[in-house]
Amino acid sequence: MARAQAVEAILARRQPRVATLLDYGCGDGYTGERLQDALRVPQLTAVDPRMPEVSCGVARREVGTVERSRDPDALRDRRFDLILLCDVIEHVEDDEAVLERLRRDHLAPDGLVMVTVPAFQALFSAHDRFLKHHRRYTLSGLRDVVARAGLAPVEDGYLFGSLLPARVVTVSVGERAADGPEARGIGGWRGGPVLTRLVTTALQLDNAIMLAGRRLGLTLPGLTAWALCRTS
Repeated sequence: MARAQAVEAILARRQPRVATLLDYGCGDGYTGERLQDALRVPQLTAVDPRMPEVSCGVARREVGTVERSRDPDALRDRRFDLILLCDVIEHVEDDEAVLERLRRDHLAPDGLVMVTVPAFQALFSAHDRFLKHHRRYTLSGLRDVVARAGLAPVEDGYLFGSLLPARVVTVSVGERAADGPEARGIGGWRGGPVLTRLVTTALQLDNAIMLAGRRLGLTLPGLTAWALCRTS
């Protein structure tokens, strides 16, 4: 939820006109649908190979339609004003090839690509192995990947600065072990509604501070790196 709000804030500052949105590797689809609502996007396409078959198809939402598919080939030659890759490219062996193909085959002229990734390879741990990550990224490393794919960052930075010290501590005390405490996904959260709201609010404030600092030219490190890109 906090990440989706941060992505929305990054895009809202630029006020892009988005008629078509591709949420590539959409997961549960929350971020894409939130952006569809915020940017008033008539057509959202959400693709994820792990999507349950029962969830696939076209549905009507308040602001437009959403088409869900588990087959990337179903995109054919369609092009999109905004392509969203939230914590996607760390899951693929050839991250550059995925970005280059999406830019070449599916990005509309003057379109935008929004990428988020987990930050700092030194923090690679059991949590990453559980999630089948190939790598983590520095901001400069993310810039290099998008540049090789033919994209140029319009803005970039980090999110979740407050979580970085805690992650450093947990990794340093042994989370690298395959059976470490973070060898599980978000489904392991059992905080309850009150604690969930408190944590979400704290993380949203954290990201607001990170984004404000970036606008002032300060690159504050965080647990997620992001880049909003155009064709170079």
